[in-house]
Amino acid sequence: MDFEYDLNYQNCIWTEIENHDDYLMLLQALKKKAKYVVIIQYDNQEETDEHIIQARKTLKLIEKGYATAYFSTVTGAPGKMKYVFKRLENESEFFDYLKKFDTFFDRKKFGIDDIGFLNGRMKVLAYTVTHEELTGIDKDFWKMMNEGTCYEF
Repeated sequence: MDFEYDLNYQNCIWTEIENHDDYLMLLQALKKKAKYVVIIQYDNQEETDEHIIQARKTLKLIEKGYATAYFSTVTGAPGKMKYVFKRLENESEFFDYLKKFDTFFDRKKFGIDDIGFLNGRMKVLAYTVTHEELTGIDKDFWKMMNEGTCYEF
């Protein structure tokens, strides 16, 4: 399977999620809308990595292979292991696991893996470039999330 996604770079904002409250707000919105989770491994490229173990507990692995690129980055991921998971209906355990981190950018706890979230139409909602401590968020999703209307997205 060749995983394909929809990402409009012009409709994406970059933001720094620096505090736990903003991180939890983003996770809550993603928990409601994300149907797919993509993890790119950088530091511990094996299936014993904690992120992969937790994802495999409740998400369905639909693709595993070497990344050629990662969303808007051209050279950021080649040769790194990519996992694409599909969320099962009403799954929340993986998002509960993510809540334990201060943010995606806590290197001691979260590491340097990149993570992305897509809706059911394969549109990228949000993704991290973890080593740069940046989160790319679809502008429409960002607006609806901040207006409290992410149910309509």
